[in-house]
Amino acid sequence: MSSRTDTDFRVHDGYVKFSSEIVRLALLSPTVFLLLVGIAGENVSREYYLALLKPGLKTLAFGLVFMSLAIVFGFAHRYFAMDFMSNLIETYRGKDRKTELEVLKWLNLATIILAPISLVIGASCMFVALFRILGG
Repeated sequence: MSSRTDTDFRVHDGYVKFSSEIVRLALLSPTVFLLLVGIAGENVSREYYLALLKPGLKTLAFGLVFMSLAIVFGFAHRYFAMDFMSNLIETYRGKDRKTELEVLKWLNLATIILAPISLVIGASCMFVALFRILGG
């Protein structure tokens, strides 16, 4: 393999690791629910949980939506990055893939920007919801 291809794969691996970390962090967000269950104790009713969550329920829902978006954008980035690399390799082998590469480059850029933004918004909403719930 040429050094150009090796460099391309190292950059690709770095981006994929970054999006993997975003997905991992977003998947950890439901631990907030475990904290709330721990605070509530054992053998509590549905009404008790609804009353407990009521102060931060909307913010919690927004947080979960944005965490879900972070997961979707993270996985989408991984898919588009893999597709980009396969098209790049075919380009190195002489096939004309310039149009596909240009589209995939922009999809990669969009998803790698939207994933951490969604993660930050989701985490912020989750913290605000938690503070509202704990503060009553």
